[in-house]
This record gives sequence, C-alpha cells and structure tokens, in this order.
Amino acid sequence: MKPTLFAGILWAFIVTAMPSVGVHAANIINAKDVAKNVAKDVGTVKQTSSVVKGVPIIVLDETHTLRVGQIEHAIVLNRLYWDYQLRDIALEGYLLERPDAVDTKWFKETTSGLETIDRARLAGQWLYDGEISAAEFIKLVFDDIKLHPIEVLADRGSELSEAAMGAPSRYLLTIAQLSLKESHRRELEGLRRKLDNAPENQKQAAAQKYVDFILSADPWTAKKDKELTAAMKDLSLEKMLTAIEEIDQRAKQENAPLDADDRKAMAEAQKFWRGRVTASTTMLKNTIRIANGASVKIVAMNVGAAHTDGMVTMLTEQKRPFAVIHPLPMKPANSNDDMGFDAFQRKLKYPPLSVFSEGLMEDLFEIAPKTDKQKKPEPVVNVPWFKKKTQLYTIAYEITKAFEDEKVLGKGSKPPKIPEPPFGLSKDKLTSQYVSVNPNDISIVLDDEKNPQSEEVVLFKAVLNPNDSAMREEIWVKAARVGQYGVVSTTERETVEKILKELLEKAQKDRSPRRTTTEDEKGRIQIDTKNRAVISRTKDAVMKTAVASM
Repeated sequence: MKPTLFAGILWAFIVTAMPSVGVHAANIINAKDVAKNVAKDVGTVKQTSSVVKGVPIIVLDETHTLRVGQIEHAIVLNRLYWDYQLRDIALEGYLLERPDAVDTKWFKETTSGLETIDRARLAGQWLYDGEISAAEFIKLVFDDIKLHPIEVLADRGSELSEAAMGAPSRYLLTIAQLSLKESHRRELEGLRRKLDNAPENQKQAAAQKYVDFILSADPWTAKKDKELTAAMKDLSLEKMLTAIEEIDQRAKQENAPLDADDRKAMAEAQKFWRGRVTASTTMLKNTIRIANGASVKIVAMNVGAAHTDGMVTMLTEQKRPFAVIHPLPMKPANSNDDMGFDAFQRKLKYPPLSVFSEGLMEDLFEIAPKTDKQKKPEPVVNVPWFKKKTQLYTIAYEITKAFEDEKVLGKGSKPPKIPEPPFGLSKDKLTSQYVSVNPNDISIVLDDEKNPQSEEVVLFKAVLNPNDSAMREEIWVKAARVGQYGVVSTTERETVEKILKELLEKAQKDRSPRRTTTEDEKGRIQIDTKNRAVISRTKDAVMKTAVASM
C-alpha cells in the first residue's frame, strides 16, 4: 500500500532499529581518515567534518534488525579497538536509570581461562543469531571496553500506537477531500469499483491509485504526501516531525472535519516524534560528556539511523570532529537477513527476550517481560535468560574443546593416549550461577550408537538453576566440534576479524528464512562458530540425534 498510509508500522520499526557512532582522540589526524581506515570493505563513510581539534566522533549508522550490518559494525569496532584504542562506547538503548544492564562480570568469571579467540567464537555466534548487538559483542570479547548509558526514561515516555502511526495520512486524506469536486466523482467511483473488484494480489496497486487520486485534488496534500514518503526513506526524525506539524497546522487552518479520535491520534504522533528528537539531543549531550572525560581516546556512539541527521547538525554546530559510517548494502538484497517484525518486537520488551520464540529458548530459558514500552532494544547481556543460555553454551564449549585438545595431544604421545573424561576440568570450572556440571557426569559416546564408525562426541548431564530448589532441573547435552578451527592469526586483532568475516560471509550467503527456534530442523544448536550440541531433558532424546554429521 502507499507508504504514507500503510507504512507507519514499518517506519516505527525502522526508527527503532538504527545506527552507531564512534569517537577519536586528539592525536588522530581527523575523523574522516579514521573512518576510511576502519570502514574498508565493511562500510561506507557518509557525512564527515574537517574539524581535528578534540575527540572525534564516528557515527556507525545502522539498522538494528539486520545482522549483516551488525557484523560489519563489529568488524569496525574491533579495528577501532586495536588501531585507535577504542575503549568507550556510548549506547542508545542503555538507560542511565538502569546502569547494571551491561554488567558483564559474570561473563568474565564464566569464561575465565578462555582466550580472546574463544570468547569471540562464542559471542560471534550470538551476534550472528541476532541475540546481541555489535556493541555487546565487543564488550563480551574485550572486558576493558566500557559501554556508557546515554538515554533516559523520560525521553521514552510516549508510545506510537497504530492509530498514531496512520494519523498524518488520515489527516492528509481528510484535507484533500475538501478539494474534491463534482467533476472528480466519476473517476473516483471508477477507481473505487476497481479496488473493490481487484484480485487479492492486485489490491495494493488499486488502493494506491485510489489514494493518489484523492490526494491529487489538492496540490498541497500531494506535495506533503511526497515529503512524508521522503522522510521515511531518509530516516530523518526532524523531517518527519516537521511534516507532521505542518499537516496538523493545515488541518486547523482548513477546519478539516476530523473527529476526536483522529485528533487524539495526531497529538500522540507529535508527542512521540518530538520525544525522539529530544532523545537525540540528550544522547549527544551525554556522549560529548563522555568524550570530554580524562584519558578518553575514542568514543563510539551507537544510535539509530533516524537520529543521524540531527546528530550531524548538532555536531557541526558544536565544531566536533565526526564521521558517519553506514553498513554496505547486501548485493543482492536479502530480506531474510532481517530478523523480522515479531523477533524484533521480542527484543523491544523489557527485559528483552530472545529472538527465538519457540523450542529450547521458550522451554528452558525464557523469562516473561515486565513491559514492552521500548524504542530501541535495551542491552541483553545481563538478562537472566541470556546468562543461563550463555553459561550452558560456554560449559559445553569448554568440555568439547578440552576433549578435542586431549585428542590432539594424545595422538602425539607414545604410545597414543586416549582422552579420558573429565579432560582435566574441575567441578569449580564447570559451575556457574545458572548451570552446574559434575565432572563425573561427562562421558565419550558414539554420535550414532547404531554406527560403530561414527564420530566420538561428548555427553554430559547439566543442572540448571543449581542454587534454586524450586527451579532446579536436569538436562542432557551431547556436543561436538563440527568445523575446523583453522589457522589462528598472529594477532588477536586479526583473529577476531577473521572470525567475524567468516560469519559475515555466512550471513551474506544465507538465503533461508529466519527460524523461530535456536535449533535447526534436526534439533541441533550451534553453540558457537565451531561447535554444535543437542540439548534435551532426557538422555535417550539426545542420543537419538546425531550432532556431528552434517
């Protein structure tokens, strides 16, 4: 249907799903040079400033719902971390009123003893799945990164209902109808009959023509309709707010016959867009405060693309060095890269939910949200279900890795040494807040019991919620490495980038519809970039599914 009439939901969806911004230190030549260096092959440098005094701000323009863009921004952040000493990220969605939202001390404890490459493999899979953002990925991989809250609850107080989304378009149609004359009747009735009689697959085009004809009766409404469409396309809060306010003023001047519900919806729409424009000012103010901090060399600011125009205007007025980086568009375009409306709505809840609504996530890990009044998803890294999932996957990763390491070492021994559970892993190493594994419950089994030639994999029993008698339950996990680790690069920077580029290539090639379950069609879960598992409440169930075979 016509964007201005029927894309209100799409626009609200897009506006919640936007970009990221980064900042540089005074010893950097200029923001433009930095942006060009870090965006190579994974982004396009858009607006820049020539100012070199002060800490530059690099805006990473993103859509939160697209995993390819998130992976590309993770690559940019990794480069900024190593090449320009990025340690501070200003994050939209992270509220000053909820400072513990990105507390990752638990992850540091859970992965103690693991290397950077291990954390990158684990967090990389969660980034690929859409569970975490680029900023959260970089925080999990590098604990010395600091995520800063820049939003406040006051700027999130207004919601955009379905009625409010469509209010500007209803106003335009009502105003345009005042200009309809008797000479328009015949053509209008003809278009209406075509709409009523059109096959389902032609309804949209017929409705478009019908609406266009009404709007064309008044040159002003036709022009304003195009401006609304342009505001949506440009993802500009300021343009959207200006157009809506002008439409409201015109309706008052023309004394348009709008009912109380229409006026209430329009007032709601204006309140919402004014709030988001105000949020831009708040977020930039807090980011500049961070950039002015002692010893800050670079600040990355993660915000939605709809905020970019306003940010650029304010940064220019304040003579701050900045550059905007936009993810590269997929070629060919891939609609399946978008996590979808339902999955994104789950992330918008508070606390945010998993993008996977069914299967294992719903059965074992999910916790009901308190509310869904969000504009951009809040960080997920300190939410209980994510911690539980992460701790289980990390323990499975460690057991599988220890098994594989012992196999390699054993082959080099004379005589060859057969791996023996628990592969040197202690009870303390396998115990966390939400998951516990007794080393004695680890064993080596054939992946397919009926095939003696099948690969050996690990099997173990895990206890979820070990410290909560009411929530405590046992599950079984069978896990195996399903991909070669490959040659580790000489530096951590190159190693993390290699992992991310492999995920990027995989995401770009993936044309399958997004799943609602973390399990694949065979019931297997990719717990990190190289290891897979089957998880169930019974041992018999996990033994029935081969985890290692493709």
